Amino acid sequence: MLNNKKFRIFLSIVIAIALWVYVVGTMDPSNEKTYASIPIEVVGEEKLDEIGLAISNVNLNTIDIEVEARNSIISNLDDKDFTAVIDVSQAHKGVNEVKIKVKAPDGVSLKNQSSATCKVTVETQIKDAKKIELSIPEDLSDDQEIELVSKELDSVYVTGSVSKMEEIDHIAAIIDMDNLQEGENKLVAILKPVDRNSYELDRLVLDNTKISLNVNLYQVKQVKLDFESIGQGKGRDGLIRSVTVPKSILVMGLSKDLEGIDSVKAESLTISDIKSDKDIELKLDLPEGVKLSKKQEKVVAKVIVK
Repeated sequence: MLNNKKFRIFLSIVIAIALWVYVVGTMDPSNEKTYASIPIEVVGEEKLDEIGLAISNVNLNTIDIEVEARNSIISNLDDKDFTAVIDVSQAHKGVNEVKIKVKAPDGVSLKNQSSATCKVTVETQIKDAKKIELSIPEDLSDDQEIELVSKELDSVYVTGSVSKMEEIDHIAAIIDMDNLQEGENKLVAILKPVDRNSYELDRLVLDNTKISLNVNLYQVKQVKLDFESIGQGKGRDGLIRSVTVPKSILVMGLSKDLEGIDSVKAESLTISDIKSDKDIELKLDLPEGVKLSKKQEKVVAKVIVK
């Protein structure tokens, strides 16, 4: 009798479990989903730094993963719920093949990943000072110009692998146009290492990531150039002289200083004593508060002698 009762209890439990599995499987079945471009995080770089090494390249920046979970779980997930990590603390100089570990939320199993490992190149680490240059914002309009007045630092120390350091052309001081107004501006610029094509470089550490600087934001205006030369034509020496200058030039200044200015006069030029072709930089009589635009480094008269 007692044994029969125990058997019924056991059977009831088995049936309940089977029923629960059936209901869960029917109402909340498992499903698979692929998540693309999961960023690969690098950890352990401080260990390389301690022995004078640095990463110059990691051949993968992201991986794709395929996971399985109940619908109730997987429907609430996105790619930010997953992390991919490589630990380089044991890496050596040269090319290292490092395992990629994927971390997933509870209840989620990893079915597949696009790559199990990635190649990490490690080199000798060096540190050097690199010059800082103002980066002109891409959204600066054609009729505006920024003049750098002063900056907190002329250079900043950068640490990285030998090959990465060789790629640096300069350190770009990046400013936001939204923070600029016409006239004088005191700003904080973000520092980024860039190559000669102004592309930002990764895997480099700057001693300073921000600097203070002063800039002027000016308006740019095209104006007529008034110019007079003395000695054109055939001279007593039998030589024929001619001179050409730009019909207009670009000047910059505050809107109030540029208002009403339609022309700028250049000092007259005597060419009667010039014996051969020559380029001569002209001196301009610029009104107060007005400067020659840096888009036009100088104004030149071209003297031709025949």
